[in-house]
Amino acid sequence: MNDYGNGSYRTKNFVYKLKHPFNYQGHDVSEISIRRPTVGDQIASAKESRGATEEENTFNFYKRICCELSPDCFDLISMSDFVDLAEESKDFLGLSGTKKRSSDEPFDSSAAS
Repeated sequence: MNDYGNGSYRTKNFVYKLKHPFNYQGHDVSEISIRRPTVGDQIASAKESRGATEEENTFNFYKRICCELSPDCFDLISMSDFVDLAEESKDFLGLSGTKKRSSDEPFDSSAAS
């Protein structure tokens, strides 16, 4: 049974503890919380990323699903932390496995531009 009916799926976030915490506008940032993406996130990310590189598309997508960080703050995450975040959150985001794309991977928005 799924937990979609009561909306609780939206409150379960993936939390990544930064290996390289940083300070942003006087606030220590030591972890990142991302929420499950929606179809709307994917559509908006695709629109925002038209003409962007694959890397820019990936960054834009994560910026949309990051819970507490502003886009400017997100840009300060170390690249090594971002790579680890992306790898460790694959299962949470439904990106792991080898099944067909429609069930395991989000739509490749770069192909739609």
